[in-house]
Amino acid sequence: TTVFLSGSRFRAFVRSDEGRLSWDRFRLAIPGYGRIRRHQYYAQFSRTLGTLMENGIPLLKALDLVTEIAGNKYIEAKLRDVRRAVIDGANLSSALAKENLFPDLFTDMMAVGEQTGHFAKTMQTIADVYERELDRTVNIISALIPPIIIVLIAIVVGFVVYSILSAVFEMTQRGFAELLSTARSDQEQRRQTDEDQERWMAVEQATGVLMERHGLTADAAAERIRR
Repeated sequence: TTVFLSGSRFRAFVRSDEGRLSWDRFRLAIPGYGRIRRHQYYAQFSRTLGTLMENGIPLLKALDLVTEIAGNKYIEAKLRDVRRAVIDGANLSSALAKENLFPDLFTDMMAVGEQTGHFAKTMQTIADVYERELDRTVNIISALIPPIIIVLIAIVVGFVVYSILSAVFEMTQRGFAELLSTARSDQEQRRQTDEDQERWMAVEQATGVLMERHGLTADAAAERIRR
C-alpha cells in the first residue's frame, strides 16, 4: 500500500509542470545515465542546428525547432531563455554559456564558428565530437554493467545465505539449550530417586536392627525411628 501511494504521488508530481521540470533536471544529473543523455543531446542539438542553418533556416526558427525536439522540459526552458537573449542581440554561444546548459568546449567551438563565418560547418564538427564521446561513454558503461550486476547478485545471495544460516544457527542453539535443560532435569530426578532409595534402605536396616535387638514390632520400630 505504501509503495502504491508513493508511486501515485510521484506520478502526480511528474505530471505537474514544476515537477516535470525538476525531474528532467534530475535525470541529467544521474551518474552514467545523465552523462549519456547530455552527450546525446549535445550531438543532436549540434547536428540538427547545423543542418537547418545549412539549408537556409533562420537562427530563431532553427532554435524553435531544436527546442521542440529536446524531449526534456528543463532543456526546453533553458533554450527559451537563450532564444530571448538572442532576440535581445546576444550571440548564441554567449547566450548558451550564460545558461550553463552546454560545456565550455561546446560554446567555445560555437563561438569560433560564429567569428569565422562557418557556423553551420562548425556545428557539424561539434556533432561529430560529441557523437564519438557518446559512443565512448556508452562502451564504458556497457563494460561496467556486467560486473556491477554480478556484485549486486552476490550481495543478494550473501544476504539470503546469511539469513538462512542465522535462522538455522538460532534453531540449533535453541534446541541444544532445550536438550541440555532436559538432560539436567533427568539427572536431577535420578539423583533424587537414588537419595530416596538410600533413605528407605537406611530406614529398613534401622527397623530390622530395632526389631532384632529390642523385640519390637515393625510399626513400633518405625515409630521409634521417626521420633
